[in-house]
Amino acid sequence: YRQSEAAKEQKKAYRQSEAAKEQKKAYRQSEAAKEHKKAYKQTEAAKEKKKAYRQTEAAKEQKKAYKKTEAAKEAKKAWRQSEAGKEAKRREHQKRKAARAEKQTKIQKTEE
Repeated sequence: YRQSEAAKEQKKAYRQSEAAKEQKKAYRQSEAAKEHKKAYKQTEAAKEKKKAYRQTEAAKEQKKAYKKTEAAKEAKKAWRQSEAGKEAKRREHQKRKAARAEKQTKIQKTEE
């Protein structure tokens, strides 16, 4: 009878030990899952940060390109104004030249 009771106690202790092992295993798996989830969240956050950085860089490039375009427009405008100024001077010169030639012609006619 005592051996039977002792065997029962031993079996009970063994089952408790196995249950404790299972519990410990489940706890470790739970902790590992938490760590995995944490690492995943960090990875996702890093991806978002990288994406935001790329967008910022793209915006900077776009702004730079816009400034270059605007500068080119200003340069072209200045060139056109310069060309228009040259053309106006040329016309003015032609007018004076024509006026002088006409004056010379009048002087020659009066001398004749």
